Amino acid sequence: MGMNSPLRRAVCRLAERQRGTGNVMRTGDVAAAVGKGLLAGLVGTVAMTLSSTAEAKLRGRGSSSAPADAAAKVLGVEPKGDREKARFATVVHWGYGTGWGAVRGLLGAVGMKGPAAAGAHFAAVWGSELVMLPALDVAPPITEWARPRSGWARPTTSSTPSPRAWRTPSSDSTNLNRAT
Repeated sequence: MGMNSPLRRAVCRLAERQRGTGNVMRTGDVAAAVGKGLLAGLVGTVAMTLSSTAEAKLRGRGSSSAPADAAAKVLGVEPKGDREKARFATVVHWGYGTGWGAVRGLLGAVGMKGPAAAGAHFAAVWGSELVMLPALDVAPPITEWARPRSGWARPTTSSTPSPRAWRTPSSDSTNLNRAT
């Protein structure tokens, strides 16, 4: 991190606010930033839902169960039946996407802007997924995405393999695309 990096400047601004030597961050400012972030998270979740739904239809794959599986493990929830599982997955999907918007709003509230804030937000979202989903045993680690293990099915009709093409023969069919 350079002496004049965006992250360093944001941390310095936050420290100045806490010492009272800079602009004071008021509760209303934080609430407004979180509110804007929640709205942006909702809009982003709509966009991601539309694009991933279109992609799934084009590839002929089902939706991912990884986020709902992870939330169920963390919260100790066990939805019974397909309707309940689908409802829980929908709540998790929209809550997760919208909630990460609040984090982006907070990054802006502490003074992090532009590409630095977008990069930090991206790293937080994807970093947490890359660690938590494998840790909860609901998705394979990223090291297993790039190279197939012996015995895995290889794609035969597409030059760009779908996650389904790399699943192990013993994978259950309801959790084919866990990391989406």
